[in-house]
Amino acid sequence: MSFDGTIKGGHISGSVLNLGEHASVEGNITADEVAISGSVKGNATVSQRCHLRASARLNGDLNTSRLIMEEGATFIGMSNITPRGGQPKQG
Repeated sequence: MSFDGTIKGGHISGSVLNLGEHASVEGNITADEVAISGSVKGNATVSQRCHLRASARLNGDLNTSRLIMEEGATFIGMSNITPRGGQPKQG
């Protein structure tokens, strides 16, 4: 699903989310994959891959298995990045 508008409150979810440069979301996100170019104020739970593009602004906590963050992206919050299949091995 591609989105380039404004959402205030609530929760946005889907298997694959593409939030455009003009997207402004105030609420939580749950998805398998997400690409953010706009602004998100809320927590994001992404089971596979979170891509913060250069114009992205994420203000909230992030739980994901993979994070791609382009130069210029802003991320303010705590992150928990756990590879698929469980906890990283300690050696």
